[in-house]
Amino acid sequence: MPIKVFISYSWDSEEHQDWIANLAATLRRYGIQADFDSSKVQYNLYQMMVQKISSYDKIVVVVTQRYTDKANSFSGGVGTETKLLLNHYVNDESKIVVVKRENCDVPFYLQGYEFIDLSIETESSIENLVRKINDIPKYSLPSVEQVGKTVGSKQVDGFNMGNLIPDLRAATPEGKGEYLREQFNIADKKILELLQQTKQKNPGFNVEHEKREVNVPSGSSVWDGNSLRQKVNHYTVSSYYVKYQGKEAYYKIWLSLSDSMMGKGIFGNSERPLFSGNGQEFNSYQLWIYVSSSTTPPHLDCSAVLGGGQILDGKDLGKYIFKHLMEQLQRI
Repeated sequence: MPIKVFISYSWDSEEHQDWIANLAATLRRYGIQADFDSSKVQYNLYQMMVQKISSYDKIVVVVTQRYTDKANSFSGGVGTETKLLLNHYVNDESKIVVVKRENCDVPFYLQGYEFIDLSIETESSIENLVRKINDIPKYSLPSVEQVGKTVGSKQVDGFNMGNLIPDLRAATPEGKGEYLREQFNIADKKILELLQQTKQKNPGFNVEHEKREVNVPSGSSVWDGNSLRQKVNHYTVSSYYVKYQGKEAYYKIWLSLSDSMMGKGIFGNSERPLFSGNGQEFNSYQLWIYVSSSTTPPHLDCSAVLGGGQILDGKDLGKYIFKHLMEQLQRI
């Protein structure tokens, strides 16, 4: 029998309800019977809440700031569900799984709970949620073997030497540049793949993409042995322009491997035009991705992304930018 999950959430907006429906559909692809209040015809919401919360195996609480405010004040349907969930909080806390869709507070009774971050719907974050629902730990260790005592030598089955060989690219400037270019190209490919899928699903959806190399004179000079020459910053730039039913959205990302003021990284913003001729467009950014060398293997670090969430590689970056483009279309 599949594990049964009921999703508790607040009716923030029509878009939020659509997101909840997509979450339920995604969990069902993993073999989880996920339901929420609007997935079936209901005639008595209170009766439904009591029945689902008491009979289902897990309750996934999707937290937004509006949900937290209602839970803390025991108002509306969220307040009713909070009263029902408090009993499980006391007697069976493993029944509750907390998901945060945005950066916000959590209800008073859920403080201290480990939560799953779904501010960006990445494959890794969905898998973390599926593991949490199924009570599956992230890591599986081998069983402890009883090794008899020996004299003179001891046999152990330990480290796999292949896992000890590090990826040292983040240890050198050249290696960081190679890794950044690799992830930039992966992100560009992922964005185009998602835009083409959107075009196939939505007749009239148009995509314009441009990728080019740009050299921009910098404000400093270097001595080449004979004379002073002006330094040139080199950028690889990809731009995405989408239109649908009179609405339009734009985003560009650029790869900088020059020793400029901003340093090596992947940058981006939604400002137009792409090229002004004086390089000023590369001094303003909403997105800054660089290589974290604190772990092995290396990964992307997005601590400077405004509301970026978790971005560890080029695929995550591509999904983030695609989502930003779609949000632009829906806001206009």
